[in-house]
Amino acid sequence: MSGVVDWANASIGVPEVDVGHCRRNLADRFGLPAADRFLELHQSISGRRDYHPYWDIVASLGGLDVQLGGRRDLAAEDFLAAAVAKL
Repeated sequence: MSGVVDWANASIGVPEVDVGHCRRNLADRFGLPAADRFLELHQSISGRRDYHPYWDIVASLGGLDVQLGGRRDLAAEDFLAAAVAKL
């Protein structure tokens, strides 16, 4: 058995929040294909197929504020646009 633990922000809540946040981080660092692959693996391991793009949007909006000191984050904007396109 394995898992991912976010010790800095550990809490009880909706798992999709963590999946969205992890997908956002992966997309920022490695591109959208890495985030999509993570979701595929998460779904195959967890058995849950009901992930909604809403959670990617929530993760995106939480990181668009001042992350780059006012500069545009094109990777984050692309991730958000991809999530909105899935609605």
